[in-house]
Amino acid sequence: MKLKSNPQVDQTIIKYPKKAQDKLDEIRNLILSTAEEIEEIAVLEETLKWGEPSYLSKIGSTLRMDWKAKNPEQVAIYFKCTSKLVPTFRSIFGDSLQYENNRAILLDLEKELPLEKLKTCISMALRYHKIKNLELLGYQNHKMKHKLTHFAIHTDDIQRAKSFYKSVFDWAFNTYGPDDFLQIKTGDSENDELIGALQSRKYSAIKENINGLEGTIGVENIDEIIEKVDSNGGKIVLPKTSIPHVGWICKFLDTEGNLLCAMQYDANAQ
Repeated sequence: MKLKSNPQVDQTIIKYPKKAQDKLDEIRNLILSTAEEIEEIAVLEETLKWGEPSYLSKIGSTLRMDWKAKNPEQVAIYFKCTSKLVPTFRSIFGDSLQYENNRAILLDLEKELPLEKLKTCISMALRYHKIKNLELLGYQNHKMKHKLTHFAIHTDDIQRAKSFYKSVFDWAFNTYGPDDFLQIKTGDSENDELIGALQSRKYSAIKENINGLEGTIGVENIDEIIEKVDSNGGKIVLPKTSIPHVGWICKFLDTEGNLLCAMQYDANAQ
């Protein structure tokens, strides 16, 4: 692969604080190494767009990176907001990445980069015009359109349950909202995946105690799913509800009486 580089890129980055420079250099190296692995990319252009370091291949959509003084604790990778890129990242990675609407991934200067996830996102941007009509932009690890993205375990004693799952599976837990709700992560590091929640039984959408898991299925259109639940013998027990900056959720009983959730992820939800 040939890199066609504008020297003004380096001149722009060195104006930033040292921590921002280091993080942007790390992102730049990841972009270049990812492009090297894509056989269809013969030339990668590195230039400035709107004064920001930008990268473009003939088969891809422009991606940019930048640090801004108004948000000094982070850098961002920007994608074309009218593309399917960021919505697809959300479908694949959920809230394990931080987003700005449909235009950017935000990255904390003090935290390690989630390299494998970013590599996937960068690769999709660099190949976008080849893959834009594929389901999930051709992401191979997700064969199901509507996959299980989250689960909740109902508890009578949340601290007792926390101790149990920590001891058995070495899960980690984050506080999130009320005292009787905890996020579950696969481990203690910043890059470990958020997979579910421990929550009080009072948050159940039905009166009966649930002995089991409340699963959440990621969907593209929550209104369409609600119609399908109603027309196929299910029962909506929690109508379409907003979880701010996460998405739109509904809860339903299937034909066998099992409680499930459907979630349309949307960082703009209010």
